Formats: sequence, structure tokens, C-alpha cells
Amino acid sequence: MNQCEQAQLLSAAHDNELSDEQTRLLEQHVAQCSACADALERMRAISRRFDMCPRMEMPQELREQVLAVPSHEQERSVLRLVNRLTAMAAGLAVAGTVWVMTTTPSQRGGPPANWEQAAMLVTDVEADDTSLAEWVIADLRWERN
Repeated sequence: MNQCEQAQLLSAAHDNELSDEQTRLLEQHVAQCSACADALERMRAISRRFDMCPRMEMPQELREQVLAVPSHEQERSVLRLVNRLTAMAAGLAVAGTVWVMTTTPSQRGGPPANWEQAAMLVTDVEADDTSLAEWVIADLRWERN
């Protein structure tokens, strides 16, 4: 393993990713540093071997299958959208619950229904649940008509 400080630039130089000035300075260094010169030559030898390999074309069917698979970026963008929509729905649910809990029926758009008034006025602890249910049903039937 090359312990030289300049070794980290060798791959970038091999891939032509350095500026002209950086390349010139690295070439001067490689001329004097045998460890970097050997490492750069190994990279070049590997590239030559790959260049000698025959190029193979991907079958059209496989190419279409690969292109049909959504990228991770597309999946992440969909997940971000789902997360935002979920957060918005939760916010609306909380706001709606707070609104219902803090307003009276008349503030929500009209006077309370008869059964709501009757339910609010019941003070008898032993009131018959059946009679309250009958008031609700009767009022609901009356509101439909």
C-alpha cells in the first residue's frame, strides 16, 4: 500500500479529473516517487487489460428491464411525497379534532339538534339510555325529511 500523501490523487489523475496545474505537479511528483509511479503504472495496466476485453452488447430485452426499474432517487421522491401528504393529513386531523372539541354546535354552523340539546340537559344520573337513543333516532329521522 502506498503511504505517500500524493497517492490519493493518482486515481483522479488516471481518470483525467485533475486540472492542468494539478496534473503537472503530480507528474513531477511521480517522476521522483517510485511508490506513486508503481501505483500509477498498475492502474494503467489494469485499464489496458480491460481495454483488451471484447465489448458485449446488452440484449435489448434486458436493457428495457433495467430501464423499467425505478431508480432509488425516484423511489425516494415518492416516499418524500407520501411522507409530506401523511403529515398534512395528520395536521388536518388534529386541527379538526381541536376545532370540534373547542366549539359549540352553534359555532360549527347552526343550532344544535334536538337530541344534542336533550343530551346536554340530562342531569339525572339514572336517565334511561334507551330514551336518549330514541331522541337521537327521532331527530335524525326528522332531519332527513
